[in-house]
Amino acid sequence: MTWPRTESDYGRLRWLVIGIGNDLGGDDALGRRVVEQLRIKVRPEVRILSVHQLTPELTHQIWDCERVIFVDADVSAEHVAVRPLKPDSDPQPFSHLWSPQGLLALMQITTGSIPQAWLVTLPAHDFGFGQASDGELVDEAVRLIESLFASETTTSRYLEEATRTVGSGSSK
Repeated sequence: MTWPRTESDYGRLRWLVIGIGNDLGGDDALGRRVVEQLRIKVRPEVRILSVHQLTPELTHQIWDCERVIFVDADVSAEHVAVRPLKPDSDPQPFSHLWSPQGLLALMQITTGSIPQAWLVTLPAHDFGFGQASDGELVDEAVRLIESLFASETTTSRYLEEATRTVGSGSSK
């Protein structure tokens, strides 16, 4: 298959969900825990990836999908939230640290197109050695992502509601 693909290409997946984090870095593992929960409930049109960090090679996986959701821990987040993403206006092409927006920018530069994209963030407080502790946040993020999946078959108003911040931050 050649780049860029057209909308009529056969076999394109509808969704890609990428959980980002370090399994040994406390709350840094929250993104990966979310996708592992989703893997249990996964639909055929959804691909799940669990990665330690974002790399340019992921653009091939992203390119193959209509919609992508990045899931990551965020020290500045007060509660589980989702927001739509656009490509970064100033990607760092030779950096070892890639952001979701940077990958979208790389895709736009190399393929001329990008999928719809969102970032789901979970509040993180402890990045020390060990496992993430808050399963309630993981469950909330899974429900939020499932609402994004459901939104593709309902009105755009529902999608707008799903992409607003959810939760009150009142977890344990």
